Amino acid sequence: MNNLNNIAGSTPNYEFHLKDHLGNTRIAVNQTGEVTQKNNYYPFGMRFRIKNSDNKYLYNGKELQEETDWLDYGARFYMADIGRWGAIDPLAESYSSQSTYHFSGNNPMRFIDFNGMNFDDYFSYTGNFLGSDNASTDNIRIMNTDTWSNFAKSNYDGTETIEHGIGNKISKKLSESGLSEAAELSVYDHYNITGLELRALLNESPNQDAGMIFNAMRKNGLESKYINLPLNALRRQGMSDHANEIQSMFIHENKHLSDLTRLGIDAYSQIPKPDRERSALKTQMDHAIFNDTRPVFQQWTTNYAHKWDYYRPLPITPIMFFPSAPVFNNFNL
Repeated sequence: MNNLNNIAGSTPNYEFHLKDHLGNTRIAVNQTGEVTQKNNYYPFGMRFRIKNSDNKYLYNGKELQEETDWLDYGARFYMADIGRWGAIDPLAESYSSQSTYHFSGNNPMRFIDFNGMNFDDYFSYTGNFLGSDNASTDNIRIMNTDTWSNFAKSNYDGTETIEHGIGNKISKKLSESGLSEAAELSVYDHYNITGLELRALLNESPNQDAGMIFNAMRKNGLESKYINLPLNALRRQGMSDHANEIQSMFIHENKHLSDLTRLGIDAYSQIPKPDRERSALKTQMDHAIFNDTRPVFQQWTTNYAHKWDYYRPLPITPIMFFPSAPVFNNFNL
């Protein structure tokens, strides 16, 4: 329902929108029952009009911007006439087989891409990436390879997808799947933009905070850089089940790596740790993907940022408070 006239003191004029399974506005009806708008769409959203009105909420129910003829999805604008976003996908590095401007995995007949950022990702019990579904969430699911093969569908570009309702029922969360250490590290490596080796944190304490620990050292003239993962803590706090949170942490670590690479290990080691952390936190929290993480993850990260005197307003309402923050980084030389 859309109130077409909301000027103070005026009489409201309501319009009702009838939508299809993709959220596309097909018919608009006014309060007297008169059809004021009819829309038909090509698969990627370009319209061929039958009857038009002032209603701007069209393909996927998103608002059309008259100045550009683009649709406003919140995080990005979409160009329905060419089936592409107007900006690079923030998760592009996780879907290298797709165009960085692709919409709905290039399959809008089956998928809805609410903000151009999310799918549920599926991995095998050996940690191999299988494919994604049509969810608007960022969950990480584990499934038997043979089961995936029985239910997945192949796309023209060689990727595979599964219906969320099916995939969710026949898979498990990563945190509940019992993956081996090697397989779990392989799942994390799928999102690893640093290119560094991932290692399970040895002698992890029962109260270990979740996060990633960037390590760099020089021994006998050779530099060694890698990232430790406290796997038990990541599972316990649910971060292992959310692709956005894993990628947000890697964005943090990648900033450490880029700063070290730019300055060199000697100069970087002389920078006080609070300054190093503030640099990485700013990059992490300013990135679009941070706003799509869970509120609890945002609060944990914010608590950790406050430890280093970095302050940034939370993009959530209301603000939720939690007593402890994870140790995301520990630069070792």
